[in-house]
Amino acid sequence: MGLVCSHCHKNMSVAKIEEKRGEGLASQIRCYHCQAWLGKNVRIAQVKMLSFYLLVGLLILGYVVEQFEVMSYMLAAMMGMALIISHFMDQVHTIEAPEQEDVSDQLKKYR
Repeated sequence: MGLVCSHCHKNMSVAKIEEKRGEGLASQIRCYHCQAWLGKNVRIAQVKMLSFYLLVGLLILGYVVEQFEVMSYMLAAMMGMALIISHFMDQVHTIEAPEQEDVSDQLKKYR
């Protein structure tokens, strides 16, 4: 399985990633090509997990309790939409970009 670095746009192998920091949903990895720290948005990951568990719970509730069938299926459909939207938004992004070297002396030659 591979990832694409959001900073240098190169493919990374998950097995080759050596540097990690943080715990749980706030964990970050370091790209071994450009040395940028990459991570996910914690809030979106929480929404994604919450909508999944609510979706499953509402489907079970609608199946078991006949009185809540229509309401729970409508709410489960909303949770399914929230799950799909949060899944598309839950991407790896650059948390901390590497230091860029100063090349202003070289750029002055061309002005």
